[in-house]
Amino acid sequence: MENLVFEKVKVTGSEIVVQHNNLIDAPKGLTLQEYKMFMFLISKIDPLCNDFSVFRVTALEFAKAIDVKNSTYIYRDLQSVAKRLMERVIKIRKPETNLTIQTHLISSIYYWHGEGYVDIKVSDDMKPYLLGIKQKFTQYKLSQIIRLSSIHAISIYEMLKKQESFGKRTFFIDDLREKLSIQKNQYKRFSDLKNIIETTKREINSKTDLKIDFKFIKTGRKVTAIEFDIKSKDEKAEKQKKLYCINNEKDPQQIREIMQFGYSASQASKMLDYTDYSEAENAIKAVKNQIKKGNAKKPKAMIRTALKEKWKDDQNLVDNKENKPENIIQDHIKIEKPISRRNGFMKVLEYLFKKQF
Repeated sequence: MENLVFEKVKVTGSEIVVQHNNLIDAPKGLTLQEYKMFMFLISKIDPLCNDFSVFRVTALEFAKAIDVKNSTYIYRDLQSVAKRLMERVIKIRKPETNLTIQTHLISSIYYWHGEGYVDIKVSDDMKPYLLGIKQKFTQYKLSQIIRLSSIHAISIYEMLKKQESFGKRTFFIDDLREKLSIQKNQYKRFSDLKNIIETTKREINSKTDLKIDFKFIKTGRKVTAIEFDIKSKDEKAEKQKKLYCINNEKDPQQIREIMQFGYSASQASKMLDYTDYSEAENAIKAVKNQIKKGNAKKPKAMIRTALKEKWKDDQNLVDNKENKPENIIQDHIKIEKPISRRNGFMKVLEYLFKKQF
């Protein structure tokens, strides 16, 4: 206890939540109060520090943080929420290393009886996802989620905020259920899941800085995926959409489209390293156009070239061919049949005769 650094936390209204994208996508299985409490703690972490402080949270600040109006039993609720947070085990997947980590969010709680506050320490296993993050992170104002009344709305908001710069995000239905911590025996009917998405859409659109819409994607007769359309209510942020993303994220839908040409997920992702969203979108469209016209003998090689050379559209694809010397000879110069010397001499005489008369 003597070596711990305590920090009294207060709700200021300007809190910023910064977390690694792997943590955002991790199924957490938290209640609404637990989620808001943990996000409040995250907002008090300085990403530039090397270690976590022990946060001293009073009952009054806890009530403000989770937007509770009736504070009669708020200290008891604070203790209960803190205890449940420490008991939660989450799974964080690291796609780049094919590793999954199981860990706790909170490592320890200190109760001070009769003092009206508790001290909470975030687990050291959270350091890679909350400290020293320079890329692949997402940030938003804590106030954006405090008024949301559904844990699913908060989770979907975070996952869509992560892809805000792309404007779209697609989930397979089973993958989305897992990320929302929906058990197999819950919401078995498709209509139940659809109601959750509809409610989430209305709440996010009315209470946050995002405006979203969605459509379901079918494989045959079965709905297998959902595609979200994401727009920012901030005009400046909207203008920056589809430029190079500051957190170096890639659009999963584009990765899946490239995989259809015969590449693995890691290969498809690597091919997007030096291509922004709009460039990749144009290149994919250009190749699809050539396939429709029957001009793609080797689509797998063509998509790699299209991404590398940043093909823009069908017309530019033709221009690229025309700019190559070997193709100029093959495609555009018509080689006439050799003319015999006799026929050539007769044509000259014919020309001179016509000119004279």
